[in-house]
Amino acid sequence: SLRKLRATLGGTPDEVYARIAHLGRGQFQDPIAVPAGQEDSVLGWLQQTQRQLHQMEVERRVSDARLVQLADYDPLTGLPNRRLLQDRAQTALGRAHRHGEALALMFLDLDRFKNINDSLGHQLGDALLMQVAQRLKSLLREEDTICRLGGDEFVLLCPGTDAASAAHVARKVLALAAQQYQIGTQELAVTCSIGIAMYP
Repeated sequence: SLRKLRATLGGTPDEVYARIAHLGRGQFQDPIAVPAGQEDSVLGWLQQTQRQLHQMEVERRVSDARLVQLADYDPLTGLPNRRLLQDRAQTALGRAHRHGEALALMFLDLDRFKNINDSLGHQLGDALLMQVAQRLKSLLREEDTICRLGGDEFVLLCPGTDAASAAHVARKVLALAAQQYQIGTQELAVTCSIGIAMYP
């Protein structure tokens, strides 16, 4: 009878079909309403399936975001890595060439960083690198890129920056990097060296 069919389905055939089509289009967020006492119906099963699919979709997006993060960003500092720097450098060089603009690229290396790792341990060395990264980020404009190549090596990519401006930025970086670092009970003083390449 129609009543038994509705009890089995949890709704009308049209309602159930509409919900199946809804799921088929990948629309998992709008919850399927199931009448009280109909949890064991087809509609109830669809509701459970929808919840599972929605959870899988959330996990997939988190996983995709994590893969992008691992591919393009340094896991310790969160800065762009060598791969992302290459992409941004190619884009910046193309733009500088087309518009006749200057472009500065600076290579930054912490002096005697190996001594810190050897004498105080890698955990403290990692904490120092994270603080250095934060200081460098605080200096840059939105269009600039600061990247960690690995170890204690960083690269600053500064579009629209001529030689005089690059020298000014380098002085600011040297001064900021040389300020005392407080890591736990340790106070550290670090200096760094910078090389600058200009386009054109």
